[in-house]
Amino acid sequence: YQRRVRVIERVGTYDPMLPKHSDTRVTFKEERIKYWLSVGAQPTERVARFLGKAGLAEAFKPTEQPQKSAPKAKAQERLREKAEKVEAAAAAAAEAAAEAAAPAEEAAGE
Repeated sequence: YQRRVRVIERVGTYDPMLPKHSDTRVTFKEERIKYWLSVGAQPTERVARFLGKAGLAEAFKPTEQPQKSAPKAKAQERLREKAEKVEAAAAAAAEAAAEAAAPAEEAAGE
């Protein structure tokens, strides 16, 4: 995706063809990046990730998912019912284990 603005200043390069551990895969002009960030420049998400890994800017935090992608009411109800069933099964298993342990303790005590 190419932005339709003129380049003000080239402050680094990225070569995806180089191996990930290569030092020249991502290069920065640190002084210029710090300057532009100090005057309010906003890096794109991808550039923010690079800058975060290099320690030049705050690490990128992904945005929350949009509300459109959240499950609808019926799906949420099904998820709630499923969670309740799992909790009930876990409680029943814990109760059965407690009951099984109680007679064993009584028999050991006699």
